[in-house]
Amino acid sequence: LQQNDPRSTKRIRLCASQRLVRPQRFDAPGTFQHFRLFGLCSAGRGEGSFRFETDVLAEQIGFYLQLFAKSRQLGYRIEDKRVSLTAWDPQRLGPLQANVVATLEGAHPDTEVAFDQARQSGNGYYDSVGFQIHGRDPAGLDYLLVDGGFTSWTQQLMSNRKERLLISGLGTERLAACFKD
Repeated sequence: LQQNDPRSTKRIRLCASQRLVRPQRFDAPGTFQHFRLFGLCSAGRGEGSFRFETDVLAEQIGFYLQLFAKSRQLGYRIEDKRVSLTAWDPQRLGPLQANVVATLEGAHPDTEVAFDQARQSGNGYYDSVGFQIHGRDPAGLDYLLVDGGFTSWTQQLMSNRKERLLISGLGTERLAACFKD
């Protein structure tokens, strides 16, 4: 993303809110055929030792957890928040434990943070690491709130394997419809 300086380690953070339409019908509670998505992306160049990846992963997940905590002031209750990390590249488990899990557990002690190495959904769409955030509504129903992970899109676009891109999304209408106290 920084063509002018191929050695730049400047990080780019973007967000967007947009309406999505899915052609398939869903019958599960809290699923919508048309919905608004709030998305985050963090892009930059690999900095060595998986540092960029662990930094932006902890940052994005931390953002969502802070958003859920602040939403309580507006009457939204998200109980039993759980973050699951999946490392499709097993070499990433150590840095993820040391730099993401430990950071999130320290900053958000009310949230369970764990690995889900059995997860297969997202494998192939996401590269080395994916994550999900789940929570329970006031009635006790469990919902997937956030899905995200690293993609190779910027590597392909820039023809540079040093490029990194973390994307994630939150269905804001699900949050509004299912978690209002």
